[in-house]
Amino acid sequence: MTLSAWITIVVALVAFGLLIFSNLKPALVFFGIMAVFAITRVMPFAQAFGGFASESVLLVGVLYIVIGGLKYAGALDWIVKHLMGTPKNYVTAILRLMLPVCVLSSVMSNTTTTALFKGVVQRWAQKLKMSPSKLLLPLAYAATIGGLLTLIGTPPNLIISSMYAAKTGIALNLFAPFPVAICCIAVDIVVVVVLRRLLPERVGRLGDNDEQGAHNVQETETAPKWKTYLSLGIMVAMLVASACNIAGFPLSSCALTAGLLMILTRCCTSRQAFKEVDWEVLIVFAGSVGLGVAIEVTGLAELLVTWLLTICGSNPVWVMVTVCVVSGIMTEIISDTACGAMFFPVVWQAAVQMNIDPLPMMLALMMSVSSSFSTPIATPPNLIVYNDGGYRFTDYARVGVPMKICHIATAIGATLLFY
Repeated sequence: MTLSAWITIVVALVAFGLLIFSNLKPALVFFGIMAVFAITRVMPFAQAFGGFASESVLLVGVLYIVIGGLKYAGALDWIVKHLMGTPKNYVTAILRLMLPVCVLSSVMSNTTTTALFKGVVQRWAQKLKMSPSKLLLPLAYAATIGGLLTLIGTPPNLIISSMYAAKTGIALNLFAPFPVAICCIAVDIVVVVVLRRLLPERVGRLGDNDEQGAHNVQETETAPKWKTYLSLGIMVAMLVASACNIAGFPLSSCALTAGLLMILTRCCTSRQAFKEVDWEVLIVFAGSVGLGVAIEVTGLAELLVTWLLTICGSNPVWVMVTVCVVSGIMTEIISDTACGAMFFPVVWQAAVQMNIDPLPMMLALMMSVSSSFSTPIATPPNLIVYNDGGYRFTDYARVGVPMKICHIATAIGATLLFY
């Protein structure tokens, strides 16, 4: 391995150690990661801090502004009252949250789904007299797994299916992952319900300032009805436009347009909008992007994949199990999209050499690279709820690790059953 690879390993281990065992803010740790990579020349300065220019980071920032418009126009309270109701117990609350979020996330970005519902869940938790941390993590999990139902629901599904089409000349059906995905989702929701007592009860950003929180509630209650319906209309238009995949108008453009409209129509003021942006989350986002890029450019990811697959032999089932387990582990530290793109050629070549249909392995790979449940940096939904839920780094592993094990086992079993 190169010196840069060794530096990346040390930096990653130290960073995870600080996140787990110290009280340092995650934003400070991840800013330090970017700084060390730039100073030690693991990557050029522009690449080390390039996460700030990442479309996903900018998208999350803009979505906070959209949420500000919904919040101050009273739309979040309207959604809680008319769509989510008042469940009688915690189990019902989890189900009434996760099921609709899964459906919505199957046709739109899991980042968008989480960001939009985050404020709704916080308001809902207040109404139910429950800590938001008991519901925000199930929200993040639901947004992540819901995207597995269709090819367009999550970036890894889209990139893996496009690479498959390029190799075979066969375009997969939009619902190709559905049979395997629905099994995984059913098991995942059951795991969350069974292990619900392990979900931590924390005080997040909303609860840090009760006076400010009360002021915000008062503002939304006094908002005119036309503002409420206008903000909802802007949100729906954004979702429809992004779901239609209009050429030259990606999700980031849809969100940016929606954010500007929220301010221009006075659903919220510019001051209110930018006050909603969680800058610490954006720094963590940028740092996690930098860490993932370092793992890739130094050759660490490819080295690990190659080494592990050499021990599988020519047994298709063992190859599938190994790919799912390894990609499921790696997706906790690098982006799920990068993980899918990195494993596809390995899986494809393995299928060709063993003279088997590569489709089942492709579907199993889609499921495993989206099993990002165990760390807050594993996927955007996990990060979005991190500060607002007041979570600690290790909180995600409580439910996330057993959920990942059940998820991957179900993905393998369902793939073998159907194919």
